[in-house]
Amino acid sequence: MKVTAIGTFGLAVACLAGPALAQAASDYCQGKALTLVVGSPPGGGYDSYGRLVAEHLGKFMPGRCSITVQNMPGAGSLAAANYLFQQAPGDGLTIGMIQPNLILNQAFKDANVKYDLRKFRWIGRLATSVELTVAWRPSPVNTIEEAKARQITLAAATANGLTAGFPRVMNAVVGTKFKIIPGYGGMAAIALALERGEVEAGHMTGSMLLGEKHDWLTQNKLSILVQYSQTRNAAFPDVPAMVEFAQTPEQKKMLSLFAALTDIDRTVMAPPGVANDRLASLRAAFASMVKDAEFRADVKKRKMELDVLPGEGVEKLIDSSLELSPSLAERAEQAWTGKK
Repeated sequence: MKVTAIGTFGLAVACLAGPALAQAASDYCQGKALTLVVGSPPGGGYDSYGRLVAEHLGKFMPGRCSITVQNMPGAGSLAAANYLFQQAPGDGLTIGMIQPNLILNQAFKDANVKYDLRKFRWIGRLATSVELTVAWRPSPVNTIEEAKARQITLAAATANGLTAGFPRVMNAVVGTKFKIIPGYGGMAAIALALERGEVEAGHMTGSMLLGEKHDWLTQNKLSILVQYSQTRNAAFPDVPAMVEFAQTPEQKKMLSLFAALTDIDRTVMAPPGVANDRLASLRAAFASMVKDAEFRADVKKRKMELDVLPGEGVEKLIDSSLELSPSLAERAEQAWTGKK
């Protein structure tokens, strides 16, 4: 085939421009600063992970850009999620970390929701949370099957939130008979109530049992009845995950939705308008960061946890968790809130 001089020149320009454009896309942040929007106040767990990312991620971005944290608390990260979805620029210079309870806001069709989690560009998960229901020994209930046959009192921090929501779901979907007593305020108060014998069961975190209350495990002071996740955490391989108690496909979908609260947890994302090449740069930087020895040493020094999941895996988790029919979503909301 005959190629004209003009055509040859055009091909040459295209060949030169291709790599140049790709390079420009990959190092788009050079000389600029990224903003990490954290949907919680300074000083909390999400803020701590956000600042960890801000200190390390930029070093692995082409161009080695700096990252500044912008706290945007409000309604359990709802304000931050709405901002990131509707207003944040989609140029890859704004990323975020929002709380996983937002998956319930969306599933329950909260009127204040102005986002769709399925359309965010997910960069990667840093850590999961391990949430458990435990029974103090001696207790007549040491398994979920026994909790279905006999009522025991269970301490919760508040009437709302996951410390009451999770056991309430177990009552509604699995058939347990937890008598939930709210008003204990937090983990420390729940732990004290268990030790005093005020209640027979309570909500506990894995980090607390592996940390300051590790003697409870070594001295066999309690039974762990269930962990609220889709799969068993490596630290508690003998404790069933809540999804394992599903008896029907509908129950599995409902329990998977609630388990996603702990499975999503500390996750970094970007607004929906971020281009694929810039998302690829962010994901590659995240993957390099979580493998870096200096980063992992910093995590250990701060006594934080890692349970990494790439952005593609987070996308699948969120998509599958939100696959609920309207009627099933309504049933799930009733199970979580206890309202008919």
